Amino acid sequence: MGRNTEGEIYWRDVGTLDSFWQSNIDLVSENPQLDIYDQSWPIRGNPIQAYPSKFFYKHSNVHPVDNSLIGGGCVITDASISNSVLFDHIKIDAFSKVDHCVVLPQVKIGKNCVLKNCIIDRECEIPDGMQIGVDREEDKKRFRISSTGKVILVTSKMLKILEGQEIGEEGHLD
Repeated sequence: MGRNTEGEIYWRDVGTLDSFWQSNIDLVSENPQLDIYDQSWPIRGNPIQAYPSKFFYKHSNVHPVDNSLIGGGCVITDASISNSVLFDHIKIDAFSKVDHCVVLPQVKIGKNCVLKNCIIDRECEIPDGMQIGVDREEDKKRFRISSTGKVILVTSKMLKILEGQEIGEEGHLD
């Protein structure tokens, strides 16, 4: 619980993909419902020891970061990020586009990727050229789509299945 920008109590059930995604994406809006900078309701988390995030933009045709929250230890190289929440220790390679995404810690996103309306689970490695959130029918075959059809969940297990690695009965790689 916390207070929103009008001083009212803020609480959200984040038990679904849609509600988890929406509560995070709301934080990057102009007037978010939860004021994470309100000193009278400090948000306490597990402090992460991380170096500052780095941004490299060598190409002028790349639109850099816009309306986004970026955690510590991220390295962004010639990538476009908009309306997204990136947790800590994320690496995004050249010419990738991340839009309306929640990216959990320790994710690597390859070159020339397009990610839209996604939740990327921790420790995922998105291969070069992968497009998620662009072709709904293709996404349904590869990933989990929320009940509203708006949000796509990507886990490392799903990515390993795409690579052709076998998954055992208990969800472990064979």
